[in-house]
Amino acid sequence: MSSIGFYISAFGVLIFIYGVIQSFVSKDNPWSAGATTLEWTLSPPPPFHQFEVLPHVQ
Repeated sequence: MSSIGFYISAFGVLIFIYGVIQSFVSKDNPWSAGATTLEWTLSPPPPFHQFEVLPHVQ
């Protein structure tokens, strides 16, 4: 039974390592043109009442 646990743990570690490597290799914006909505224009963390008047989005 411990060998099954090892394989499950090793699989999880491999997935983690793949994600880390992919994040270092990828570009700055992994969502490309999809991250152009209003919530991506705010500074983190967004200030209280960032939009006093709602912006018009076309």
